[in-house]
Amino acid sequence: MDNRAEEYPGPSGRSAMPAGGGQGAGMIADMDALAPQGSRDLTSAESLRRLGLVGYGRIVLARYALPIIRPVNHIVDGETIVVHASRGVALSPERQTVAYEADVIDENTHRGWCVIVTGSAEPVEEPGEIERLRPLLQPWLPGPREHIMRILPDMVTGLEFVDPADGG
Repeated sequence: MDNRAEEYPGPSGRSAMPAGGGQGAGMIADMDALAPQGSRDLTSAESLRRLGLVGYGRIVLARYALPIIRPVNHIVDGETIVVHASRGVALSPERQTVAYEADVIDENTHRGWCVIVTGSAEPVEEPGEIERLRPLLQPWLPGPREHIMRILPDMVTGLEFVDPADGG
């Protein structure tokens, strides 16, 4: 399968690459038109605070030894992340290593942030804890959300994309 970028339609339905170029024609000109880009690392505390500002992200876990990525709703509960997931994201009964990512990036300015959490996830099974967490999750993604999982972070990293002129 040939996965060259010019084969994928852009927002208007036309090819994202200019006609006739194929091998990256127009890429340099497009990149030069972008505003200068800088980045700065976020602390773990800043990263968790940013994660608490949004209600959804993407969980990455293994299924049949292959990675799967699914959008899920989440809340930050202390220093853990709690996700409300469908059956397709259900974990095994034991703890499982997962990654979780959420971001806010402006498509026009390319400014924003990205947070990635890596750790172990476990199903929340205690009835009192389920009762406490379920109303906080407020799912908006379609389909049933019968599983609540808690991610216990081993590593929390964040990156903010800034304008270098702003001291980033």
